Amino acid sequence: MRIVYDARMVYGNFSGIGHYSLNLLITLAKVDNINEYFVLTRKGFEYQLPPNFKTLEYDYYPLSLRTLYSLRRDIEKYQSDIHHSPYYLAPLSKSCQTIVTAHDVALLFPEHFHGRNLPVRLYARWFIKFSLKKSFRNAKFILAVSGNVGEDIVRLRLASKDKIRVVNPSINLPKNSSESQQQTDRIGSDAEEPLLLTVGQTRPLKNWWRLIRAFRILRDRIGKCSLVLVSSDDRNFKSIRNLIAELKFEHGEVNLLGYQTQEQLVNLYKLADIFVFPSLYEGFGLPPLEAMACGLPVVASNRGAIPEVLGDAAFYVNPEDEQDIARGMKLVLENAELKQSLVDKGLEQVRKYSWEKTARQVLQLYQEVHEESKQ
Repeated sequence: MRIVYDARMVYGNFSGIGHYSLNLLITLAKVDNINEYFVLTRKGFEYQLPPNFKTLEYDYYPLSLRTLYSLRRDIEKYQSDIHHSPYYLAPLSKSCQTIVTAHDVALLFPEHFHGRNLPVRLYARWFIKFSLKKSFRNAKFILAVSGNVGEDIVRLRLASKDKIRVVNPSINLPKNSSESQQQTDRIGSDAEEPLLLTVGQTRPLKNWWRLIRAFRILRDRIGKCSLVLVSSDDRNFKSIRNLIAELKFEHGEVNLLGYQTQEQLVNLYKLADIFVFPSLYEGFGLPPLEAMACGLPVVASNRGAIPEVLGDAAFYVNPEDEQDIARGMKLVLENAELKQSLVDKGLEQVRKYSWEKTARQVLQLYQEVHEESKQ
């Protein structure tokens, strides 16, 4: 088979979809030394791949009309059998079969575009709806990262159920390093005080504003404690800082950190007492699994795919109820038996996911598509 794999989300300080694209690509390179791959990359892609993986530089933003329409002409030159876009958008090529990975349907929520100016917001919303429908309609299969995402796609009539294949991603955390440990030591939290952590984007769907208010409630009930919020997306930092000032937190009680390397994240997970994930919607949710892998108990939202992914290894709260979020954090912090139970269950839950398992399922799907195309 000849497969075009779009790795252009692996660029700059990439996060969720970029990590998915890279980890799947690297693992495919380990398990498949037979098929030929053309890997679309952006400038600065420096990852080593075996000889059957050829990198091709396409240095423009993946979520664009150029991807949707112009890229197909180049794909046809490679005479490929399959094009896999590990994010939402794929070129509308008729020369090969297309597989699209759907991470969630959050892009269809107006809240996703909060913080952008009005013309950009309106164009982005129009483009996402238009391109999503086009890509999903053209795709042979839609690879959903969870059953919940597959159900959402069908419910919203973006595609039929027979197009959906559920393949879970996994996590890939490096060991902590002394360099990043020095950075995390400067957060400013007293080592004796409880430290709570969350990681994600600053979009309203991540629900950080309610989390900060819930932390104010927790702080008033149990005394000294610290909250660390980590995001590579600083679009709403000003609004978040305004809320922190409005709630009159003392210096060092709420710490807002920008992009962190994977090594730095590992050390933050190891420094924290609990991980809090109050998202209003997730297609999968890698951060709480990463926290579990580092032995951290998790307090999580009961919405979206989160219960499907975390199973009974998390303490669930209502993300729209600040009192309930505060109650969950307090209970896990103060109940040593519950805390240890969550740690043990979390370590067991993480073992259900592996990138090799993911890659082999994707490779099997490639083979299925290829066999069908020859009939």
